[in-house]
Amino acid sequence: METDNGPWPPPEQQPDTFADYVRLQHATDAEQTALEEAMEHDPGSPVCPHCGLEGELRQTVSRGWVLLEPTVLTETLPAHTVPPRQRWYVQADGLAWNSGSYEPATGSACQINHKLVCPGLDAGGRPTLWGWLDSLRGLNTERARWKADQRTLPRVDTSDGLA
Repeated sequence: METDNGPWPPPEQQPDTFADYVRLQHATDAEQTALEEAMEHDPGSPVCPHCGLEGELRQTVSRGWVLLEPTVLTETLPAHTVPPRQRWYVQADGLAWNSGSYEPATGSACQINHKLVCPGLDAGGRPTLWGWLDSLRGLNTERARWKADQRTLPRVDTSDGLA
C-alpha cells in the first residue's frame, strides 16, 4: 500500500487488510522511535557502545529501545528539572515512554536517556543550560575512566540494611 505519502494511506482511507494495518502501525512506531531519539532495534546489551558504562535498557511503548541512565546513580529526577523531550517514565510493566514537550505533573519523577550524559558522545564542548546534566556527564566521565583502567567501580555496601 505504498502511496505518495510513503507508508501512510491517504487521509480519507483506512487500512484495507490486517497486513496494511500492521505495516502502518510499524511505520508509526518507527517514526515515534526516531522522534524520541530511541533505538529502533534491541542492541542486545545494556552497555553503552560509546563509553562502556551500563545503563537500564528498556523497550519503549512504540517498540523502540532506550538506554536510560541507571537509577542507582540518579534515583529518579524531579521531572520539572529535566528538559522537554528528555523525560522518560517507566510503567509498571517495564515499558518506557517519553512525555515529549508536555509539562510534567506536579511532583512527578522521571529518568533520562543515557545519551544526554554519555561521556563518549561529544557535548560540543559547551555547557548546557542545565548544570546538573554537565555534572552528571562529568561523573560518568570519571566512571568510564575507572572502567577503562580495569578498576572495579565503587559500590555502596547495603548488606547492613542502612543504605
